[in-house]
Amino acid sequence: MATNRELRNDLLTRLGVTQQRLSQRAAQVKRVYGPMSTEEGTYVLAHLEGLDLSRYLDRETVDRVRSMLPKDAKLAPAERSHGRARKPHPTKPVRVAPRLEAVDVMLPSTVADDANRMALIYPKLYVFENSLRNVIRRVLADAHGTGWWSKCAPTEVKSRVADRKAKEGKKPWHGKRGSHEIYYSDFGDLKNIISKNWSAFQGIFPKLEWITLKLEELEPPRNVVAHNNPLSKQDEKRIELYYEDWSALLNDRRDRVP
Repeated sequence: MATNRELRNDLLTRLGVTQQRLSQRAAQVKRVYGPMSTEEGTYVLAHLEGLDLSRYLDRETVDRVRSMLPKDAKLAPAERSHGRARKPHPTKPVRVAPRLEAVDVMLPSTVADDANRMALIYPKLYVFENSLRNVIRRVLADAHGTGWWSKCAPTEVKSRVADRKAKEGKKPWHGKRGSHEIYYSDFGDLKNIISKNWSAFQGIFPKLEWITLKLEELEPPRNVVAHNNPLSKQDEKRIELYYEDWSALLNDRRDRVP
């Protein structure tokens, strides 16, 4: 099967080389990452060079190409063609926070656009998750005292948290997540804590499903963000909506939180 023409032309422009040299580069990829066809070698090279394969190829082909590479795969250092330095890849600046100056850290435009979007979404996830942790801790500490964790956390949650703390303890050169076990809890853990102690939260949440369903729906996109991947527009809107719901709830029932 012939290589996608549009992808090949964009790759030639990206590399600033001749068709013959492109074929040689694809052959080099096959030697390093093979076995694969010449067509697949060209697609792998395009992926390593930062082209968005999904713009040119169907999802099945994109997934197959990506599966041919180890996760830490990197292209060999830039070569020179005909005695001239290879044409630099087009990049786009990233603004990691509204008040900070945009910086060019050599990201392709599509990745830079995603980074700029995620820079606006991450703070809302961060605020929502830690605000919820704080509400849980205040409510249960008021009802059961400072030792509430051992009394109120489900057994499986305590086990997971203890395991996370133990793994963290083996790397003392890294900072700690927090001073309390609640900061080692993920969305699933928080949902289980609330469910087990529902009577303590009835005056704050409209009903149990109101908060548990939100946590179930937010956990997948939360994990996507945690692994530095871009969210879909649908998940982005969901986070925006649930963040606003949470803010409105606390503003309305602030006097019910100890």
